[in-house]
Amino acid sequence: MPMTSHERLMAAYRKQVPDRVPVRVWAVDDRTQPIHPSYAPIVEAAREKTDLVGGWGGGPRREMLCRVTHEERPSRIAEFEERVTTIHTPAGPLTRVDVFNRSGKPGYCMKHLIESPEDAKRWLSIPFGPLQGEVSGFFERVREMGDRGVIMSGVSHPMYAVQDRLGPEGFAFWSIDERPLLHEMIQRELEMTLEYLRYILERGVGPLFAYVGPEVCIPPSQSVRDFEDFVVHYDRQWIELIHEFGGIVWCHCHGNTKAVLEGFIRAGNDVLQPLEPPPWGDIELRDIKRQVGRRMALEGNLEKHEMYTSTPSEIRERVRQAILDAGEGGGFVLCPSAGLQEWPTCDEQTVANFLAYIDAGREYGKYPLSREW
Repeated sequence: MPMTSHERLMAAYRKQVPDRVPVRVWAVDDRTQPIHPSYAPIVEAAREKTDLVGGWGGGPRREMLCRVTHEERPSRIAEFEERVTTIHTPAGPLTRVDVFNRSGKPGYCMKHLIESPEDAKRWLSIPFGPLQGEVSGFFERVREMGDRGVIMSGVSHPMYAVQDRLGPEGFAFWSIDERPLLHEMIQRELEMTLEYLRYILERGVGPLFAYVGPEVCIPPSQSVRDFEDFVVHYDRQWIELIHEFGGIVWCHCHGNTKAVLEGFIRAGNDVLQPLEPPPWGDIELRDIKRQVGRRMALEGNLEKHEMYTSTPSEIRERVRQAILDAGEGGGFVLCPSAGLQEWPTCDEQTVANFLAYIDAGREYGKYPLSREW
């Protein structure tokens, strides 16, 4: 009997064999609406024909027990303004400066929150109140989604939270010059992540949990040793807690994963995404499947760039090959490497490629897989 999308995704994430390979269009779920009419054909096809994954990140929060002020001021960059956020910590002020554009152009961080060891000590001096809040929104999302898909609960990644406050350059330098201080900051984030997870797990949230962040701590940005020290060591602890409650952990990591695949498994990850093919990544999908086996489910491996530049026939062939490379034995979900509506409008070529991707995934992914297409 055909499975529902919920059953199909859960089987794949549990490293089992569903009725067919699940097909996702990342960033399209049961609530998604097109941001421009040009996206409508893709959104409509995805909501009708694919297996949907929604997210939940609300619920309990802890209050920062110090004053936070915001200021907006002109920028020297034409068409942009600056937003200054100041946290008045017990050990002194911390300031972050972001530039933004009121017409919707992308902004960026001009000054990161932490730039010196003194700043780090100010951050560590911040007191936080207890976790408070309801988890009822999670159960509402589950009911809303129904059998059309699954809901993943977001997890704050300890290393990534620290890297965000330092910026990539600051994190890289501190991994050499201030390594003990980095560990102290990540340990604090871990403790808050563990407290948050226990709070929601004990109230029935689950079984799917998702996080992003390890991609900023893999080669060539950081070494394999850094990945072990700052990612595997800390992630293993909060992932074990999720597993104690029967949960499943889904991890998103762009880039070169060849040297750290075993690290993801040692940390306890159940699903790895997006498995980018060369030249965006550094290992072919068939080699990932051969190495990982049934120890971890896989999700990918259509590079988003291909959806912009290929032809529909080329996309169909990429889908066919991805399913042959990783679909045997189950535990595989087909998905592009990034979200959908990341440009203001969508051209006809991209629309045609996404529609070809959806149809090919449903056609080629039926179990038992055939090599005679």
